[in-house]
Amino acid sequence: ASRCAAPEPEFLPGRGADSGAAHRLARGVRALVQAESTGVWTGWDTAACQALHCGFAEHCHPAPPAC
Repeated sequence: ASRCAAPEPEFLPGRGADSGAAHRLARGVRALVQAESTGVWTGWDTAACQALHCGFAEHCHPAPPAC
């Protein structure tokens, strides 16, 4: 029998987790859901995007044209 990955997430024990992490995550999810429902995404400030390392910072903070 082949072994399939479980569809459930694996929760790893925290390593000195930030006590505000759950609050920030909830705030971010709320913002994404609202943006999806309204079609408007205002983005987050540059420092927040850089701290998240989300990979989509260029959508909120595009670089100026090269020419």
